Amino acid sequence: MIKLMIYLHRKAGLSREQFQYYWQNNHGPFFMKNAAVMWYKKYVQSHTIDSPLNDGMQQSRGMPAAFDGGVQQCQGFVGSLATRQAQEKTAPGWSRFRVGLVALAV
Repeated sequence: MIKLMIYLHRKAGLSREQFQYYWQNNHGPFFMKNAAVMWYKKYVQSHTIDSPLNDGMQQSRGMPAAFDGGVQQCQGFVGSLATRQAQEKTAPGWSRFRVGLVALAV
């Protein structure tokens, strides 16, 4: 099982609320509908919340701007993302995201 962790920033012109609404109510269901094409077994979204604690940690540690969210995806075969069918299925949804960080784990 391969675990893919992706941390996202919203595209310019979208508020965090707009981004998270779209991600949760459009992209998430679309992804799950097509998960079998990409051999995904698990999909977990984590949405960043607005909190003074985020700002405090960011400033005190010299961290960059917070991500707007993160997603954990687990798939059975690492090469499945490279298939033409997987790329065609997922391409339309990515227009609202800027990927900030991607990590693979086994």
